[in-house]
Amino acid sequence: MPELNKYYSVPEGKENFPRRAMFKGMVFRKAKKIKYYTRTEDYLNDHPEEAIELGFNIDRNGNVEIPDHETLRHFEKIRWVMKEWMQ
Repeated sequence: MPELNKYYSVPEGKENFPRRAMFKGMVFRKAKKIKYYTRTEDYLNDHPEEAIELGFNIDRNGNVEIPDHETLRHFEKIRWVMKEWMQ
């Protein structure tokens, strides 16, 4: 977490989506060999139980708060740059 926290200006727990869940989502996407962020978003929307296991929050209505594809892309390509590992 200390390494991941370097890429955030807000304290842990104050971000829009939990940083641990975002990191796990990145690893999940690679493990599932999902190439496109849009497909990752669709997959998590279709499988909310897996999104919960990754650590995404549940809103007041009981729906899982899943980041859109652009947020997923931003996390991997801008916030967390690991070009050598991701290739």
